Amino acid sequence: MVASGLSEPHLLAQIGAVARRSVIRTIRQRGLIAFPILFPLILFAINGSALSAATKIPGFPPVSYRAFLLAVPFMQGALFVAVTAGVDLARDIESGFFNRLAMTPVRASAMLAGQMGGPLLSPRSSL
Repeated sequence: MVASGLSEPHLLAQIGAVARRSVIRTIRQRGLIAFPILFPLILFAINGSALSAATKIPGFPPVSYRAFLLAVPFMQGALFVAVTAGVDLARDIESGFFNRLAMTPVRASAMLAGQMGGPLLSPRSSL
């Protein structure tokens, strides 16, 4: 029960507040935005050029190797975002932010979902 007639915010509002903090923190660190986008694209260009001769192997489908390799930059970008989100979560736990947040009426599921949902909304995941 919440005192003074105020109702507890809905779960989505709680997740949104924590995710907003995560997005703002990511935007302030510009290196975290560029690396997950540029590095997979550079590897795609290098591997796509170097391994395009694989299409001459008997039995290999008669398509462009770059079309075959296209999913790799998306997977690498998603992995970079997930690793960064995990590091941000560990930093919040280490700094005591989660302990302070646990003393508020925010649900534990909202704390975790907001922290992990933040990278989905930030510009670095727009690969």
